[in-house]
Amino acid sequence: MKNKKFKRRKPLSVCGGNRRQEKGQSLIECVLFFPIIGLLCVMISWWSDIYLSKLQLIAGARYGTDLIYNCPQFSATDVKNEVTNMICRQSANDKGRRLLEDDIKIVVSINRFPKITATNAVDVSLITNKDTCSVGIWYEIHLCPWLKNIIGKDGITISARSEVLAGTGI
Repeated sequence: MKNKKFKRRKPLSVCGGNRRQEKGQSLIECVLFFPIIGLLCVMISWWSDIYLSKLQLIAGARYGTDLIYNCPQFSATDVKNEVTNMICRQSANDKGRRLLEDDIKIVVSINRFPKITATNAVDVSLITNKDTCSVGIWYEIHLCPWLKNIIGKDGITISARSEVLAGTGI
């Protein structure tokens, strides 16, 4: 038997068409591919901004409850000011990510135990205080104009909350 030489064939395209019909395919791929890649890059950076803001709010809320626990002389306004300074980095020497102070809402509730004396020591309702000390932070992230039209809102509100048991830090 003689070896038959087979004629090399051109590979078939994915769509099964011939080469004459594929002249505009790369142009169409570029027109569709590059905007999608660009949109993905924008969305990844935007979601990372939201995620980093959320982590910063969580750290601020936990810092506030640490202040409530470790510094019993602090009032609610003192804790609020310290948390605002921490999140917004208001000092000139602080470097890092800063959130806008106008878009932050901080709510601090401190519930301390009353002083226990000989007359109220038998009152169980004073000992079992079910209220908690908490720090809640809300931050408004403004949207791009084209996202405002799609979603129908001016911004997205992200929040963080941290609680400790009542009467701690005494």
